[in-house]
Amino acid sequence: MELIDDAVTLRKVISELEVEHRKCEEQLANIYGKINRIKRKSLDIEKTLQTKKGMLRLQDVVDSQSSEVIRTAFSKDIDSLKRQLASQEKTAADAKFKVSQFDLPERTKAINDFYSERMELFASELGVHDLRDDVKKRPDASISASGSALPRSLLAYQFAVLHTAKEKGDAKHFPVVIDSPNQQGQDADHLRQMLSFIVKRTPSDQQLILAVEDMPSDFSFDGELIELTTPFGVLDVEQYDQACDELRDIVVAIEAGLEQRLASSRIGSFDEGAEPAQ
Repeated sequence: MELIDDAVTLRKVISELEVEHRKCEEQLANIYGKINRIKRKSLDIEKTLQTKKGMLRLQDVVDSQSSEVIRTAFSKDIDSLKRQLASQEKTAADAKFKVSQFDLPERTKAINDFYSERMELFASELGVHDLRDDVKKRPDASISASGSALPRSLLAYQFAVLHTAKEKGDAKHFPVVIDSPNQQGQDADHLRQMLSFIVKRTPSDQQLILAVEDMPSDFSFDGELIELTTPFGVLDVEQYDQACDELRDIVVAIEAGLEQRLASSRIGSFDEGAEPAQ
């Protein structure tokens, strides 16, 4: 009985396969017909290209024009690339000239002298008396100290660099952010000394953000005091809308500046006169 069932199933499969076979043969015949039509068109085109008028073949005309089109397209691309290269070379030359101005020995000496004067002054104000000579003379020296003198040495160094950059550089002046200056177990006098120094020596046109764990009772300054009372939380949900209002104009101005910058760059690329190859 199982063999009879298998035989019936196989007859159905054979019938279905025969139908599929006929469909494939029809499709194959259509494909052969298309191939023959393409061959006839190809022969007609080849015959046309081989047509001669005197000693000149149409194929020669087509080949020569194709080469001319390619040469013209490449020439336009090369001219555009040359203009871009010249512009980049001018930018690189201007940058090298600016760098050379920074590398002048006279300027380097003036920077190191200003840094040295500030470093010695700030170290004295913070009660640091054992700095190495190279730390006092060059801003690229490494700070090494032990105990509670290390944070005060680093503070003197950082403010010496800050003042030097402000006096001798042309960078933007960002807010001064100092987090927990009470490191290495500063005693009350040294902590008060460090906090007073930070408030006194922060440039007047720069914002100071000072985070402290404990503030000495006899220390005060003119800035706004914000006490953080929520563990593991700095942002206040109730002030979210106010903060958004204060930042909205700034964000809009930044977006407008970016749009203007992108538009200028697009206009610059169009002014290059480059045309895509055909």
